[in-house]
Amino acid sequence: MEDILKNLNFIWTRDPHEAFENPYEYEAQDQFLREANSVLDCLFSHLMKTNRSFVKNDTSLEKAIWMLHVDSCETLRDCRELLSQKNARMAIKFFRDIIEVLDTVSYFLTNDNKSKKALSDWFNNESPRHFIYRNYVGSTVSEDLKKELEQEYKYFSKFTHRTYESLGYNYILGSNDIMSYEGIYSISVLPNPISHCIAILGNFIIFFVRSLNKSSLISKEEIQDIFNKSIENERVKRRFKASDEKYKEYLEAQKKLR
Repeated sequence: MEDILKNLNFIWTRDPHEAFENPYEYEAQDQFLREANSVLDCLFSHLMKTNRSFVKNDTSLEKAIWMLHVDSCETLRDCRELLSQKNARMAIKFFRDIIEVLDTVSYFLTNDNKSKKALSDWFNNESPRHFIYRNYVGSTVSEDLKKELEQEYKYFSKFTHRTYESLGYNYILGSNDIMSYEGIYSISVLPNPISHCIAILGNFIIFFVRSLNKSSLISKEEIQDIFNKSIENERVKRRFKASDEKYKEYLEAQKKLR
């Protein structure tokens, strides 16, 4: 996967917060959306090779893993379609859903007694709470990673539950701090939340591909073939320097002066 990432448009691995602050990479974002559309279509077609392979009463791990990935792939496609329509307000609500589904996959794959019980409950219409997976990570991997997962989950939960700050992404301030709403049904659309969501989508598609591979639903060779078919020959380059990059250049210049 690392070899694939080296050849991608920078939007695929862009920091979403930097993307919000610097939203004017329109050509690169358009290229990413075209490529993402092709990648997701190919991944969905790949998953559909297993369609009609399971019966209703099958409660196997393989069936659960496949169904969860099909759902996540469709959700990612929904997000891409919404963002092509500049509807970031709706798209961003779905990202926590993807986290929950793919982390459920990771928990089921541990295949210990507790996760086997959770899998059985899942087939009985129960869903493991996300903190269960985070606690598992904390006890088996590291507390630091557990904290990172908690922070990520809390961040996207703000958009699910529509906190004041999360809604504020779609407003601009005028004179005297007067708030003006900018959305797809208003006069104009702010570029910042769209750029923010597009960067998240790139990160989450990569997250999804890694999950497919970890689940043995796709090989590295098949991933490479899909990206080879989907990625355009000429990459659109970054037009604007990110603020942190400018600061690094400033520090380097200061070193030379000394």
